Amino acid sequence: MKRSFLLMILTLVFVTFVVSSCNQLTQLFEPRKHEVTVLLNAFSESQPNLANTDNPEPLAQRTKPWVSDIESLKVKVSKFSYKYSTDLGENKWATPTTLDVVVDLVKLTTEEQEWLKFEVPDGAVILEIALEIEEATVTINELEYPVTIPGDKKIIRIPNMNWKIGEDLILELRFDLSRSISRRVKGNDGRGEYEYILIPNLGWRWRSDLKNLWAILGTITINNQKPQEPLYVVLFEGETPTSTPLVAQFLPVRKEGQFYLGKHKKGKYTIIVYDDLDFEYTETGVKVSGRKAYQDTFEHGATSATTNLRIEINK
Repeated sequence: MKRSFLLMILTLVFVTFVVSSCNQLTQLFEPRKHEVTVLLNAFSESQPNLANTDNPEPLAQRTKPWVSDIESLKVKVSKFSYKYSTDLGENKWATPTTLDVVVDLVKLTTEEQEWLKFEVPDGAVILEIALEIEEATVTINELEYPVTIPGDKKIIRIPNMNWKIGEDLILELRFDLSRSISRRVKGNDGRGEYEYILIPNLGWRWRSDLKNLWAILGTITINNQKPQEPLYVVLFEGETPTSTPLVAQFLPVRKEGQFYLGKHKKGKYTIIVYDDLDFEYTETGVKVSGRKAYQDTFEHGATSATTNLRIEINK
């Protein structure tokens, strides 16, 4: 009896050992995976050319001045999928578990939003992605209008990405708000009503070495109060401003002086704020000039993961 009981115990121990060993071997030979995080953000102007940072004429050329009147542009983003290849030469489309999301492109100009995450095998190459913009609405002067999306423009495909995955990464999808939205006069009745059309203009970039990319944001006050005028914020890398800024952002009054300039590697940056903006209407658009109200060079990422600037302008 004792011998049978002992034999049963030994058998159970052996089976447990074999199962445990198989699990460990399975984990050992499973391919490593990396996480890809998809972020959404937007910008409202193409990168301007600054003729002279001390006396900028113009600060920027704006071909759609009415875009600055948009209070919100909400779009429904869905059906994300990606195509990847492995060392075995197989090309596959995959669809991660996603939730449809409604994002405000105006809000995304000052902050970014995480949409989804998915895992891919180590060494895989992301070849292409696809997503869909199902519907959109625009709000101007507190009135909401439907936005038409042409049927052939609803599905967005970004080919030829060809990025080999060897670490956790962020895929940043950037909507160009001013180039995506357009309007035209509705009908010929002379009432001046507009209909709005969205043809999504979407850019992208990979962010690697995630631990060394940190946010630059802040708040501007004028005479210790929230700004009551639009501002123009420009960020340069290094201590000497050039004609090519990293970020150039209009800050409407409704932002109450709060700005978000994206995530950047640590180092020295120079920020310039312009006020007293002047808008000169021309046949091709609007030229914007202004007064340089503030300039400072700061160290980013030296002591914390986020640089939160407090800018005070006295007039």
